[in-house]
Amino acid sequence: MAMQLKTEIGKLIDIGIEEDAVERDCTTLACTGENLTAIAEVILQEKAKVAGLIFIPWIFEKVDPSMKITTLVEEGEDCEEGTVLFRLEGKARTLLSIERLLLNILQHTSGIATKTAKFVKAVEGYPCEILDTRKTLPGLRMLQKYAVQVGGGKNHRFNLSDLVLIKDNHLAMLESEGHFGVGAAIQKVRSLDEKTPIEVEVENLEMLKEALEAKPERILLDNMEIPMLQEAVALARGKAYLEASGGITLETVRSYASTGVNGVSVGALTHSIAAVNMSMSMQVCSHSSCG
Repeated sequence: MAMQLKTEIGKLIDIGIEEDAVERDCTTLACTGENLTAIAEVILQEKAKVAGLIFIPWIFEKVDPSMKITTLVEEGEDCEEGTVLFRLEGKARTLLSIERLLLNILQHTSGIATKTAKFVKAVEGYPCEILDTRKTLPGLRMLQKYAVQVGGGKNHRFNLSDLVLIKDNHLAMLESEGHFGVGAAIQKVRSLDEKTPIEVEVENLEMLKEALEAKPERILLDNMEIPMLQEAVALARGKAYLEASGGITLETVRSYASTGVNGVSVGALTHSIAAVNMSMSMQVCSHSSCG
């Protein structure tokens, strides 16, 4: 996981560097001397769970390995407004040109971690996991799912090969071939793939009963109201991993967790995120201010 994370984040950093034309920053090249050095501090402007600090050295490995990095808080730490997160010391041109990319990544990652942590806190006391989804932007999935982990959430499948997930459109396609119902769908999948775990989406108790007879590893209880969800858990508890899904918010998640489901999936952890407000403050490096 660690090596894959660095590889994927490295690709994202490369895209950001190229996208911003960092080496052709005309403003910085015109306004800043080649040999000028500076100290920069990144300051949190609102309370948040901080995530993405591990990416900072990976960014400077690509643009300026000589940059001195001093991290002042821990990855995943809950920090107050005004906290200095880390300090950078090195070429002023590098700091100016990389500022936006650095902040963009940290603000987005911390936003996801902060929101996830709120959901995790909301279900405290219940054995219910907060799950992410594949509702991520292309190229950002590894970063976004990492941030969910920092926030205390759990990752659902990373890609389509990790888990069979039979949904309504799959059932419609199978019906065209004469395979009717969730039980038949599970049997069809198992006849072709005995190893990959199976999850099936159900929308009512009849579908649930049929699914249970086919013994999938996981069942997605989709868009069920709380009373039906309670009945579903009573029928299926201990027979499969039960996941609730469908428009669940921070205000409603605790009521879903209280039904006894094993997990609640929340697409909004990654597709509807407000960036955490951070800023970078710089000063020219003098003999007295530099280490």
